[in-house]
Amino acid sequence: EIHDNLFFPTGGGTTNHENTAAATTTTAAYLSLEVNGERRQESTLDKMIWNVPETISYLSKYFRLQPGDLIMTGTPAGVSEVKVGDSVSVKCGDLPSCDFTVGPPE
Repeated sequence: EIHDNLFFPTGGGTTNHENTAAATTTTAAYLSLEVNGERRQESTLDKMIWNVPETISYLSKYFRLQPGDLIMTGTPAGVSEVKVGDSVSVKCGDLPSCDFTVGPPE
């Protein structure tokens, strides 16, 4: 089930289309998440239930995806929430990191 109220703006980013395309073919890239400089997750993409191409294919049936769109797939148990003001950094393989600060709800 997909809920349309789970969308939110991230803003301010730029897209390198070559890197975005490369992400769709990556199967075992290293993935990490830091919140306020503290490592909260680290794994590889091949441990996801659905791989990147499967995820994009499924979502494309319901949404028009564009280069630069973020697909947030959830998190394993034990990882704590992020709060307004937290600085988040996500890294995946050789792609540029995705860095943002959590803002208040609009």
